[in-house]
Amino acid sequence: MTSFFENTMLRFLPCSAAVAAVLLAGCASDQLAPPPPPTVISLSSGNNQTGEVGLRLTNPLRVLVTQGGNPVSGASIAWTTTGGVVSPPAATTDANGLAAANWDLPTTAGTYTAVAAANEASNSPVTFQATAQPGPPAIVLQSEGDNQSAPVNTTLPEPLQVFVSDAFGNALEGVDVTWDITAGSATLSTNLSQTNATGIASTIVTLGPTAGQVTVEASPGVVVQGAPVVFT
Repeated sequence: MTSFFENTMLRFLPCSAAVAAVLLAGCASDQLAPPPPPTVISLSSGNNQTGEVGLRLTNPLRVLVTQGGNPVSGASIAWTTTGGVVSPPAATTDANGLAAANWDLPTTAGTYTAVAAANEASNSPVTFQATAQPGPPAIVLQSEGDNQSAPVNTTLPEPLQVFVSDAFGNALEGVDVTWDITAGSATLSTNLSQTNATGIASTIVTLGPTAGQVTVEASPGVVVQGAPVVFT
């Protein structure tokens, strides 16, 4: 004969099993839920530009922050650079997940990088690159070869050399320099030379048969500070 307690337990067993099944299903569901997609930062535009030293790049630098392919607004972006100035140094992404900054190049020619970092992004930071090129010819300086002496009808031991640069002292290659004898007896190896990769143009002087002082002038093909350079 079944007791009252046993009857009661038998009636509740199906319910208990059902509750346990629901709890197990809930745990299994929690364990199988995929993790949220990572937040990533990527270059949007403005990479690999070339500009003149001391000037702002034509196009702003832009980054895009997304999560699962969707734009992330309000993400903090910090900018740093190896040369020049990136402004503003900090920004937040807009509704489209974008943040932008301007890059003013340094006054020394070369290749530089700018870095955008976002704490929210798993792949932060990302890097932009830009090349600063010299500006137009602005200065010519005497380099070597002044105040030499040699016997008549011989070649001076050292060539005459001038240095051509932009306003910031960056060497300029391919600038035409005209050489002229303005006094004395001599000939030149060339009356027109071009600056090399280090900004140097040169000519060689062979003295004539008449003793005395020889004067040679050097001038680039454009109006610059220091022209003409005078050698004696």
